[in-house]
Amino acid sequence: AMGATFCGALGDMTEAESTGEAAAGTFESARGAQLLCEVPTHRVAAAMGRCIDLVDGRSGERRASLEGHAGPVTCLLMEGGVLFSGSVDRTVRRWDPKRGGSLLGTMEGHGGVVWCLAAADGAVFSAGADATIRRWDAKTGALLGILQEHEGPVSCMLARGGVLYSGSEDATV
Repeated sequence: AMGATFCGALGDMTEAESTGEAAAGTFESARGAQLLCEVPTHRVAAAMGRCIDLVDGRSGERRASLEGHAGPVTCLLMEGGVLFSGSVDRTVRRWDPKRGGSLLGTMEGHGGVVWCLAAADGAVFSAGADATIRRWDAKTGALLGILQEHEGPVSCMLARGGVLYSGSEDATV
């Protein structure tokens, strides 16, 4: 079954890997998929270590393997036909799942692990260990702004009703 094949627990990470201080390419998970994200046309994106597989949701067959991150992928988001991935390598990457997962661009600027992604009003938000939330144009990947409201790493976000909520290890929302 697809669930048994592609769903798994997050691999054990060292402190250096979880904060983004590990050397690129030093972490690989042997436990299977860590993250799943629905992609149009009955596909699923499954992140395993540094790779993202586009999988046929009906057959479970791998259709493409997306490689480009220097560290483990920590989050996935589908927005406007584009797949976004955040990573321990401090980047967000944009992929085109309709064209075999070709890399559209890399969004750089975070000073630590990118832990979460959210989307609203034509923008993608990324947040992570550097306690910032960055707002990017969903179509071009251009940086639109930086929010610095937290004192600790931002671990989760939710966009609802024109409001972006964020949760942080500084115990604030």
